[in-house]
Amino acid sequence: MKLTIKNSNVLPLARWLNSVALPGTQSRARTKFVDLLSATNEEFYKQRDTLRESRVKKDDKGEAVTELDKETGISSIVFKSDKAKEDAEKEFLKLLDKEVELVVKDDIFQEIKNAVLGTGDKFEGELASQYNEWCEAFESAK
Repeated sequence: MKLTIKNSNVLPLARWLNSVALPGTQSRARTKFVDLLSATNEEFYKQRDTLRESRVKKDDKGEAVTELDKETGISSIVFKSDKAKEDAEKEFLKLLDKEVELVVKDDIFQEIKNAVLGTGDKFEGELASQYNEWCEAFESAK
């Protein structure tokens, strides 16, 4: 089966699948499906890094320069300019919205589809919207 899903839904779907208790067959299918999602997510991060590559400041070793926010303790990449940061953010949003096609074995697909569509979990907020997108992706897979 071919499942088309947005990059922005790959990691949340994997996290949700790993958070639910599933019976044996679905659990085994989940493990294989989450491996596929993880590989897809790794590719997403490579693409993200590529789009940032020419826009960030680099040190003498060619590594991206980071700075630490003293208030939050969070480290962030330093861009060459505000325009470079803005361009990277625009491209990142496009990348998040990009659909990827996953080729999933029929038996694994059916087990995961049943787990997603048949869940008794309750969703709210952003996760509810994502859940709806997951369902639509499984329902329209070919």
